[in-house]
Amino acid sequence: IITVNLTELPNNLTYDDHYQISIYKNCKPCPPQYQCDTKEVIPLCISPSLSDQSELLNNCLSRYRIDVCIHSNGTMLDYHFCNQEKEIFTSGFYPASHPLASSNENGEHIETPIPQEEIDEFYDSYLLFTEPDLHKCMAM
Repeated sequence: IITVNLTELPNNLTYDDHYQISIYKNCKPCPPQYQCDTKEVIPLCISPSLSDQSELLNNCLSRYRIDVCIHSNGTMLDYHFCNQEKEIFTSGFYPASHPLASSNENGEHIETPIPQEEIDEFYDSYLLFTEPDLHKCMAM
């Protein structure tokens, strides 16, 4: 008997769309929908064929991507934060809510340009890109 406590997971997870449960017996390299040959000394995935496995993996890696943001010091950052900052620096103007944004005597927002040095510093400090979702594709 195997008991899995999923009470901490969100309610809107759907089996096969968001997760799968598989039980392996001496066949670690095979994803759930592949057939495994356990008669070999090192178990192999025998179905689909190796060329089909390669094609499926490459298609998956092309299709499923992860947004990534890395600081120049090597730390990974929240992509949404980086993307919001990028939008600000790309516009070239501080948003009205920014502490350095200007207002006129009536309190109305005045477009306040961001100094080029700050824009350059952002682009020198943050790298935003996408990479293949290897974890997802290796589990498919």
